[in-house]
Amino acid sequence: MKKIALLIFFIFISCNNHRIDTKMNIEKKISKEKVIENIAVLRKCGFYEEFHNLTDTEVFNKLHSNRIKEYSKMFKKPYDPGMNIDEFDLACLDKHKMIYMDLESDVCA
Repeated sequence: MKKIALLIFFIFISCNNHRIDTKMNIEKKISKEKVIENIAVLRKCGFYEEFHNLTDTEVFNKLHSNRIKEYSKMFKKPYDPGMNIDEFDLACLDKHKMIYMDLESDVCA
C-alpha cells in the first residue's frame, strides 16, 4: 500500500512541477527595427525581388498590410496579426523564393 501511495505522490508532484520555468510560455518580442534589419538581410539573399524599388521600411509596411488582408479574409473580420515574426517566418512571406532548412542534418543513418 505504501508503494502505491508513494507512486501516486510522485506522479502528482511530477505533474505539478513548480520548478518549470514559466518564461518558456511567453512569446518572444521582436522589435520592428529587428524585423526591418532581417528584411534587409533577406533582400541581399534574393528575397522580395518584386519590391526592388522599395526601401526596407516600405517592404515591411507592404508585408504587414498583406498579412492584415490575408488574416482578415481568413477570419472574415478585420484582424491585425502584427509583425512579431522571426527570420524564417519572414522568409516564408516571399511568394517567389523558398527557404529550406534541414533540421536533421546532423542525424546519421
